[in-house]
Amino acid sequence: MPGVYAAISLTFAHPWWWLAAVAAVAPVWIARAGRRRGRATRPWVTAARCVAVALVVAALARPMLRGVGASARPWLVLRDVSASTRRQGASRPMLPEGIGSETLSFAGGLAEPGRPVDVAATNLAPALRLAAARAAAGRIGGVVIQTDGQFTDTDWPAAAELLRQRDVPVLIVPLTRPPADARIVDLSARRSDRGAIIHVTVSANAPQQRTLTVRRAGDGAKELLRRTLQLLPGDPATFELADRPPAGAVSVYSASLDPADAFAENDRAETVIAPQRRRLAMVAAPGAALAIDRPRGVDVRRVAPADAATTVDGWMQYAGVVVVDPTGKLLTPAQRRSLADYVRSGGGLLLIGTGRRDTPGELDDPLNRVAALVANPFQRRPLAVTVVLDASGSMAQRAGATARFDQAAQAVTALEKHLTDVDTLTVIVFSDQPRTVYDSGDGPADFAELADALQQVAPAGPTHVWPALQLAARPGGAQRQRLILAVSDLETEPFAVATAAQRLVEVGASLAVVAVTDGSGRTDRYSLAALSRTVDAPLVATDDLVGLAEVFGTFIRQHRGPGVRRGRFRVAIDDSSAGGAPAELSAYVLCAPTADNVEVLGRIESDPVLAIRRVGLGRSASVAAVVGSDGIDGRAAGQLAGRVMAWMVGPPGDPRISGQIARRGGEVVVQLDAFEAHSPVNGLSLTASLAGADRDGPLHRAPLQQIAPGRYEVVLPAGDGAGWVSVADESGGVLWRSAVSRTGGREFDAIGVNWAALGRLERLVGGRIVADTSAATISRAAPRAGGAAVWPWLLGAAMALVLASWVAGRRGGVGRRGAI
Repeated sequence: MPGVYAAISLTFAHPWWWLAAVAAVAPVWIARAGRRRGRATRPWVTAARCVAVALVVAALARPMLRGVGASARPWLVLRDVSASTRRQGASRPMLPEGIGSETLSFAGGLAEPGRPVDVAATNLAPALRLAAARAAAGRIGGVVIQTDGQFTDTDWPAAAELLRQRDVPVLIVPLTRPPADARIVDLSARRSDRGAIIHVTVSANAPQQRTLTVRRAGDGAKELLRRTLQLLPGDPATFELADRPPAGAVSVYSASLDPADAFAENDRAETVIAPQRRRLAMVAAPGAALAIDRPRGVDVRRVAPADAATTVDGWMQYAGVVVVDPTGKLLTPAQRRSLADYVRSGGGLLLIGTGRRDTPGELDDPLNRVAALVANPFQRRPLAVTVVLDASGSMAQRAGATARFDQAAQAVTALEKHLTDVDTLTVIVFSDQPRTVYDSGDGPADFAELADALQQVAPAGPTHVWPALQLAARPGGAQRQRLILAVSDLETEPFAVATAAQRLVEVGASLAVVAVTDGSGRTDRYSLAALSRTVDAPLVATDDLVGLAEVFGTFIRQHRGPGVRRGRFRVAIDDSSAGGAPAELSAYVLCAPTADNVEVLGRIESDPVLAIRRVGLGRSASVAAVVGSDGIDGRAAGQLAGRVMAWMVGPPGDPRISGQIARRGGEVVVQLDAFEAHSPVNGLSLTASLAGADRDGPLHRAPLQQIAPGRYEVVLPAGDGAGWVSVADESGGVLWRSAVSRTGGREFDAIGVNWAALGRLERLVGGRIVADTSAATISRAAPRAGGAAVWPWLLGAAMALVLASWVAGRRGGVGRRGAI
């Protein structure tokens, strides 16, 4: 550990007491005065009294012997380097000379000084847990925590309790000199009879002059306010503005402070309000013919794929989105990502076709993660893949900077994106004899273990492929489709082709071959090529193995078979859905539900083709039909889509409900008013749900409490970015929805010392808030950690000398006049 003690040393907490050492001559002066009055004192008694006074002075200087006991252990210094401590990093806590230390920086994570760390958060819990672990192991003598107390994690109190149980001294050094900062505390907007009402609140931690500007962006952009403010600490300024935005589009409002200060992140905020007019977007593949009955009161707008939105705000102008995508490749990654976030934020999605489906890895595509059904031929057709890999001497030859065997090994490890948890993988290498270097057994492959195994293979020897194929084609594994991928020099030792072909047929294994040739292009005279022709196996002949991973992927996709089933199929509709004539499809995608909350409404045999689910605040529906440019299945798909269209779009909301949202530190306060004919509506059972900007973050739900006639309120945890809040009744119908403003994040909600948090930390860790880490401070706050205290022994010795001299004086009486 860095920062080890030097030699054992003696230090003084109050060295100024040594100025009183002159008092050590007082017994001499008193003895001389006594001699003049005829009372003499023995010389040794006077000397003992002088020493006793000197020892008392030394004890008052509080000497500590460092480098022994608990003081021999270094201290752990935890420095807050999060963004809220900007421009305060120079004030590092300095421990007294002789105390070893190790310094770690904490913010969003832990790191050594100078190492990169996420500064957009202040997570104290990991630092406290590390300190507790080192204290339990007896590795530290104390802890210094330098911070402003603006903690963004919620589990640090439990970690603080854990540190307290380790019984080590903890000193808390506040960062008390933040730069001046003004910030947008809150920005909210809501629709009303007057159009839109915008509220903006600004505050500062020091006196300063800033200019506040509020704008509406987009079509018909408009500046609503520009005003120079004289801001004072503890005196926030709030403004209410009115606007008449377009009724059929999303309106984006922004507030900014100029000029920028040290914390530009909280100088700007944005919020949006949804359009009043309800519209439905239909994004379809070129030429796809589809007719859908639109819900009552909802307009339909056809959007070309190239013109589809790439942001959540762009999709928010629609009450729902219909995507007709037969291949899963209609939208760009940015469009799919933003559309998925739109659904989580409260939008509706109807996907006719599927999302991306080329490889198992694409099941995690953003659009697939919010769909009700996902194309899944992978789980339906599990594979037992065996790779037979040539490890003969010819594979040691280099192709450019990489050996052929290394190229093949990299392609084998790249199979990870093509295999699922129900597939198995075996790898056999061969030269003169075959050897199994990896076998996943009946479970999924561990590709890290596979890579380690392949690194141990050294290519050498002849090319005997037939024994390896025999080992690969051993009986077993009937519950999975078997696929043997052979990678070898085409020029192998000859073998009996008919026997090999019969063996593959007997075990039901398919073969695919990648053969490295000599560049002549002739393959007909080799046994491996003859075997491929005999069993009708694909063979790719190549001069090198560049691109082998893609070849493997193609082989696996071909072996799984098509993900689309064709024929004439009648869809069995669940009785609980809307009525109508049964639909018939000529092609549909083999799918599976994406989550436990998926409700399947239509099936073809056992295959789901129509399903719905809730995602975050939104609703998602899937129709697994393949709608082509020839119009086949367009009518049937539209019929199936019509059954879930109204559900996907959702109700228009309750005109009796109006509300507003305000940020308050790390929380969002939602207030709703319920009035009908100017009378309050009481006793409603309402639940608020908040979906933050983090697509993988949790969905926060809480019931609203009635706080006044017709008024309801709830407090929800705020995220670091924009989000949406919806309020639903007992049936799940959304009555009201609004956006949460996009701000700089919780790290910038307040700049300066959070004394309340530091006080709580002090109580939980059993520590002490101090202004510095000097020797005196450590001695007072942590006596054991300051070193071994010497002063009690000095004071005891002084008292012993005083007592001895007093006893000697009582027994000896008055000495002769010549004595001192």
